[in-house]
Amino acid sequence: TPNPFSASTTISYELSQNAEVQLSIHNKLGQLVYKYSEEQQQGEQQLQWDTQGLAEGVYYYILKAGNEVSNGKMVKVR
Repeated sequence: TPNPFSASTTISYELSQNAEVQLSIHNKLGQLVYKYSEEQQQGEQQLQWDTQGLAEGVYYYILKAGNEVSNGKMVKVR
């Protein structure tokens, strides 16, 4: 079960090597609501996502780092 959040949430991950990190977040209709891309260093990393102005509901993320891909579901509440 995803952890609910309100105004913002943090996505944490670890890179085994330096990599181009790409994060995309979509709403339940599949529409892209946020996109981020940056070269990052090896080690523990965090991305803060500010959700001001977005409706409450379920959001899906895809995090790509080099050849690795992870995805998940997040729930925005009031």
